[in-house]
Amino acid sequence: MALLAESIIKGSDQRSHQLHTFAAGDEQTEKHLAFRDYLIEHPVLAKQYVPVKHNDAGL
Repeated sequence: MALLAESIIKGSDQRSHQLHTFAAGDEQTEKHLAFRDYLIEHPVLAKQYVPVKHNDAGL
């Protein structure tokens, strides 16, 4: 069983960061990094993703 911890760091009334922590070797780590790398390699899609992420986060 993998360890997954999500913490929200608050500096105001709105969250500004979300931290994901995984156990070493957890496949979720690779998925998150692959998604990050994909967005870095595709900046147009990354810009289109911003409002989706904000909407899902309730921002």
